[in-house]
Amino acid sequence: MTKTVAALLATFALSVGGVSSGSIAAVDASQIESPAAAGSGMYSLAASSDGTVYLSWLEPAAGRSQALKFSTLDRDGWTAARTIAAGDHWFVNWADHPSIVPLADGSLVAHWLVDNDVRTGSYGYGLRIARSSDRGATWHEVFKAGTANVEGYSGFVSMLPLGGGFVAAYLTPMSPESHGSASTAGHVMGLRAATFAREGAQASDVVLDADTCTCCPTAVAQTSRGPIVAYRDHTGATRDISIVRFRDGRWTPPAPVHRDGWRIDGCPTNGPALATSAAHVAVAWFTAAGDVPHVKLAFSNDAGDHFASPVVVDGGRPVGWPGVVLADDGSAVVSWVETLGDGRGEVRIRRVWPDGGMGVPVVVATSGSNRSTGVPQLVRSGDSLVVAWRADRVLTARVPIPSSKEDGPSAHDGRNANLPRTPDGHPDLHGVWDNAPVTPLERPKEMEGKAFFTKEELDDYVKHGLDRFRAARGEVEFQTNGEINGIWSAPVRIDQDRRTSIVVDPPDGRLPALTPDAQARVLARAAVKKDHPFDNPEDLTLGERCLMWGAGPPMLPTPQNSILQIVQTRDNVMVLNELMHDVRIVPMDGRPHLPPAIRQFKGDPRGQWDGDTLVVDTTNFSDKTELRGTTSARHVIERLTLVDADTIRYQFTVDDPTSLTRPWSGELSLKRTADQIFEYACHEANYSMELILRGARAEEQRSAKP
Repeated sequence: MTKTVAALLATFALSVGGVSSGSIAAVDASQIESPAAAGSGMYSLAASSDGTVYLSWLEPAAGRSQALKFSTLDRDGWTAARTIAAGDHWFVNWADHPSIVPLADGSLVAHWLVDNDVRTGSYGYGLRIARSSDRGATWHEVFKAGTANVEGYSGFVSMLPLGGGFVAAYLTPMSPESHGSASTAGHVMGLRAATFAREGAQASDVVLDADTCTCCPTAVAQTSRGPIVAYRDHTGATRDISIVRFRDGRWTPPAPVHRDGWRIDGCPTNGPALATSAAHVAVAWFTAAGDVPHVKLAFSNDAGDHFASPVVVDGGRPVGWPGVVLADDGSAVVSWVETLGDGRGEVRIRRVWPDGGMGVPVVVATSGSNRSTGVPQLVRSGDSLVVAWRADRVLTARVPIPSSKEDGPSAHDGRNANLPRTPDGHPDLHGVWDNAPVTPLERPKEMEGKAFFTKEELDDYVKHGLDRFRAARGEVEFQTNGEINGIWSAPVRIDQDRRTSIVVDPPDGRLPALTPDAQARVLARAAVKKDHPFDNPEDLTLGERCLMWGAGPPMLPTPQNSILQIVQTRDNVMVLNELMHDVRIVPMDGRPHLPPAIRQFKGDPRGQWDGDTLVVDTTNFSDKTELRGTTSARHVIERLTLVDADTIRYQFTVDDPTSLTRPWSGELSLKRTADQIFEYACHEANYSMELILRGARAEEQRSAKP
């Protein structure tokens, strides 16, 4: 039976840091009463060629036994659970889960994991595969592997119907010596594929890759040219996603889907997902290259021979564990887990088209963000999707395939035909842009609870803006510095939406609180600055030293010279700020972030196109560039969307778990201007800094006189 989980979440501004679409869609999901008992887990979904959905799972049995059960989905819900096998010495693991797969002739195959008698460590298990020719009434074993493992293991199986039989891809130790160790440093795991003819007779068992990541789930699917296997590869400390294809009676050498360059000492237990239709292939995976987590998706239209550049589909704080299916129009629906913090998470789905167009992320269910959730499963059944996850037991829901018109921000091609474009088809961001809206960073206290000014309120705010500006800078400066001109310095452009703050999340328009450690750090720094303001050149700010001021990221308005120029090529995007002549160059070629040890004032940016939106992901900040109490650990993601020929919608999210109690996001507009960029020479040769230090020494001498 089903019960409707109507509007799990109303559409709301995305509140987590990262590659935000700006909103999350509501969804009318139908949770299906689970056939699994309390304490169940280690679940798997599969769909037959006629659309029948199979669910398998483990649940505790008598004593310490475990039972592998399965059910099929019909119009009334899940059928009564049936047992495939049970045992006392099974290996139970949240990521290396059993599975069931329907074959072309109506028979079924299933696999599970069993501890070996020779086991001496935490692992030491092997796999078993059984087949049923009577729709699950009886089962007989057709294959086993890893029976000699002592502390090693054989598992992470993915199976696929093949002709009248099937193929099973799995990970297993590659040498007898490796059986005595389960550490990633002490053994070499490899990928093998065993093929089976009708009635389960084994035809082959060959090595596909002799050195893989050790504990990430694998995936296998059928293309019009043969099977394709996706898995996490292992080259030194780099662990990216590779594929192997079956061509002309043999398996091809491994080939990368995309070179993320994720360097990690141990296995992340986060494997790829794979979907195919004829020659169309979609691969989804998790990566944290450069310490920046992402769920990515790449398409191929030639059965995996070549893949297009991947797109980022997550909301900025993904845990990963992706799933993927293909729709009839060649688009893909990706599922993953996104963390909300404090152990909370969401199972999300998002529709993505091969041209980069995307729908709004849809929340299917709330969940944990750790291994207690298991690895969520996603399959397609007709015009709907079936999703499985775990809370206190295995749970499932039926979800409509997100519609491009109803659930997406725009038509599926994600393109506005009226926008100026570069020869490579992307929106043309070239030009000079005004970044001086009157919008305050934080919502004024007198506007508490109001996200937008009325016209009268905004007129009053602008009218008294100079007074606030003078108060913020100090009246003394205006009296003693004849060069300062309040009208010249204060931003005066009014955005049409009349926001009361640049900050859009938290919803109160105020910056989030700092963590206790960050508060203490800020106070300690202020105390040192108060007692030793001009001891050394390094005690002065980067702005006072004419090194950097206002370049970002994020690119917040500045009191003066708040104008910038964008130069765009296929491989790089350059942003030049007039203030302090700061330049950012954003590589667009997919290179990984710099190693963590290399830090830069403006961070290390990497750009890519998300439909018609330029997404810039910046890490590796220097500890010398502080932003509102954050540290070099901060992570900034910017989104620049050309709304029309003269307007860029600029959105950004700032996160720093070491300093912020939560991420914060902002939004403003950049307006095209006919103004030119002029040289901002600051104090050439830093004459003023020299005078500041000389004056401080003179003041010290005067104070030291009796």
